[in-house]
Amino acid sequence: MKYLPIYALIALIIVIGVIILLPTVRIEWGSIAVKPDRTITVQGVAKEQVMNNQAQFSAGVNAVNDNRDKAIEEVNKKISAITEAVKALGIPQADIKTQTLNIYQNEETYYDAEGRPKQRFGQWRVSNTIDIVVRDMGIVDRLPGVLTQNGANNIWGPNFSIADNREKELELLQKAIDNAKEKAQSLTKVIGRKLGDIISISEGSIVSIMPLSAGYDMGAGGGGGFSEGMGTIQKEVTIVFALE
Repeated sequence: MKYLPIYALIALIIVIGVIILLPTVRIEWGSIAVKPDRTITVQGVAKEQVMNNQAQFSAGVNAVNDNRDKAIEEVNKKISAITEAVKALGIPQADIKTQTLNIYQNEETYYDAEGRPKQRFGQWRVSNTIDIVVRDMGIVDRLPGVLTQNGANNIWGPNFSIADNREKELELLQKAIDNAKEKAQSLTKVIGRKLGDIISISEGSIVSIMPLSAGYDMGAGGGGGFSEGMGTIQKEVTIVFALE
């Protein structure tokens, strides 16, 4: 008990020291953070229009037959022919993938001898749809004709988009950061303060697509009239600065 006053004095000195020093330091202990009490939050934006540089098509094949295996075989042959024809255009196997495969048997209504309606299984329907990504804009016009000539019953596309462009995204990200800094510096001049360190930064991005036109002739001659249009890559950053 005789040491109790000494321990109490030491504890009091520690508490006073924390109270004096705590506001002057930035402490982060797990999820607990003491940050500067005066900050400014600014959003920076940078965007640029670029030509869409890839297109996506979907090609479907279907068959109807009393025999399920024959229907499957017919569809498989057509899909194989389409795949080989697409690869012959220079599109790699990695850019051709199965989207959906459906196999089902129709039900049909018939009437018995007494005129009562009944159900029975009928023909088999088989369909297969593949997705094709075209990265060479020079062959987009040719693809629909190749698909129809090799047995495609349904074609969807083209859906134009911007392929991965990391260099452009990094360039725009830096421009967005610079834009945020310029805004922050302008605001601090107005309020008579100085810009301090960055407390936090978060990133956002937007890619919008604006196709100009799309259309093709489903006849044996192929197609034409595609225009890939423009797309917009936009980078956004939100930065929290300390104020001095």
